[in-house]
Amino acid sequence: MLLNNSTPTITEFENTLNRVLDKPSYRHLRYSVEGTLEKLKEALQQWLEKRLDSIFESRGAINPATAGDISNLLMVVGLTIIFAIIIIIAVRINKTMDDTTKVREILGEQIDDKTTPTGLRRKAADYEAEGKLRLAIRYDFIGLLLLMHNKNLVYLDEAKTNEELYKALNSRGFVGAGEFKKLTALFNSSWYGHKAPHQEAYNGWKQNIGELWKEVLAYEEKTK
Repeated sequence: MLLNNSTPTITEFENTLNRVLDKPSYRHLRYSVEGTLEKLKEALQQWLEKRLDSIFESRGAINPATAGDISNLLMVVGLTIIFAIIIIIAVRINKTMDDTTKVREILGEQIDDKTTPTGLRRKAADYEAEGKLRLAIRYDFIGLLLLMHNKNLVYLDEAKTNEELYKALNSRGFVGAGEFKKLTALFNSSWYGHKAPHQEAYNGWKQNIGELWKEVLAYEEKTK
């Protein structure tokens, strides 16, 4: 059996995998994936050594040509096993990535597959038209958070506070981090403090969140 020259080597696979794992959206998977691959390589190496030792012991002296053929055959078998395992890992990684990028709830609001950032903003606009500014701010803010999550700027989970999100944005050098902190303060005062914002404060909120929305989209373009 001959290996085709186009068959990727383990090194080529690892280089490709590293490029994927260096992307912001997949960095959280790096250590688990690298650890799994390292264990697989060690296990395969030990298996090959045991098989060669077993063959040599059972057949006695083997001429160099035969030993080379056996070694090559076992190596091909080993590589076949590795690539089969790689396919399994790739499928599982893909499923894990899909699961970890989905968010089910933001600030108590249920998020399903049909929920979009722009849809939440339209909902905020409807509440604004009804004069319900607290609800308008709430859905505007949730829409912004979902946009940031979808654009891989932050990762949302139930345990993260708005302060932690601000620190994550700041650590990434996001230019709108300071503005996000100001919007968070107004959101907390309005929603959790039950303080209905006056029209002037709401107009400032609307302008600032619109600018921050654009900054998130611009950040995505820079990281492509």
